[in-house]
Amino acid sequence: MSRNLAARGFTFACCVVLAWAEVASVAGAQDFVRRDGTSFVVGGEPFRFVGANAAVMHGPVARAHYLETLDAVAADGLRVVRIWAFGETAADAPPWQNDYAFRRGPQGYVETSFEHLDRVLGGAREHLRWCGVTLPDDDADGATLADYWSNVAGRTLYWEHVARVVGRTNTVSHVAYRDDPTIFAWELINESAANTTVAADALVAWTDATARFIRERDANHMIAAGHIGYRTSRQREVWARVQELLSIDYSDAHGYPEEDPRVDSRRALDRYVDDRLLVALSRAQREGAKGVLAISSDFVMAHAGLLRQLMRQQRLPLMESFPSGAGDAGGLVGYGPDLDGCDRQLVRLLLRVIDGADPGSLPIEQPTQIRLSLNLRMARELGVAIPRPLQLRADTLLE
Repeated sequence: MSRNLAARGFTFACCVVLAWAEVASVAGAQDFVRRDGTSFVVGGEPFRFVGANAAVMHGPVARAHYLETLDAVAADGLRVVRIWAFGETAADAPPWQNDYAFRRGPQGYVETSFEHLDRVLGGAREHLRWCGVTLPDDDADGATLADYWSNVAGRTLYWEHVARVVGRTNTVSHVAYRDDPTIFAWELINESAANTTVAADALVAWTDATARFIRERDANHMIAAGHIGYRTSRQREVWARVQELLSIDYSDAHGYPEEDPRVDSRRALDRYVDDRLLVALSRAQREGAKGVLAISSDFVMAHAGLLRQLMRQQRLPLMESFPSGAGDAGGLVGYGPDLDGCDRQLVRLLLRVIDGADPGSLPIEQPTQIRLSLNLRMARELGVAIPRPLQLRADTLLE
């Protein structure tokens, strides 16, 4: 892994999701990330993260600089990265493709790619041709997808690769992948989809069977479907069927609002976000969620008003990570750094630089003023009782 990191979370597709934290060479059950209702936990404690795809697997440049990439990921505050543990090419492909592929033809595995995956841890089209499925020149349509999801030869070839990855023992750490809490979860595939009823039925069956195939070989790690998500109500029904499988541990979706022709304005983007928030809230409530904690991020800040409105409509208490969150718009609790105080800290540091101080010599300062705001009006509306001692500790009470 990175020189500065021991991993807590990768997702493999078969993607791997990796997450950063200290891990033991022999892990106990408490070291793995689990799902507890609507939350991720490690050792009984909440595990929250921001993550991204990481280009560390395919191509000589990405492989040569994987340590620098992981260092940059950690420096940016990301705790989970998603990487691909697959790649196929023809058996007679030129040697340079070994830097991109895990498999040359149905039987030719590229051990150097697996060894690079070991180091990172501590073309579906070629695949379809091996299975005997004829592909058109453009992207596979719904009928071809149905053929693939139900193709026995294709599933056998895919499962052979999955078994090889899941059952592998790391040649660097000598820890079996199934026993390594570096791995956050297994993701079955990258952006599965189905555009017809027949394809949808076949996709749901394929997802369930493949997840169970992995679970038989690895009882420690979570499993996600890797579904692309949805645009239309029909696609949302298929997505929901996949996510509701008992063999799938948590929901995932890939959002591309910039590629959706219907998202052509700020109002349309709000509807796009609104729909996905409502889906997430509905599932959370079915799982027994009693409230929502909104962690500070650009996304949350940009859609804070919409989020508060939705929480109010769904009658769910909302806690935000800034004191201003407990306001008239619908937040119940705001707790976090006083932004005016942060501005004053910034001005003080800026004046020191103006006076000649070397910026590189100035210490990094954390916020010194943390404030708690409570919205008692919202508490009465939601029927939530806020204990009197907590009210007395609040810096701001909205009555």
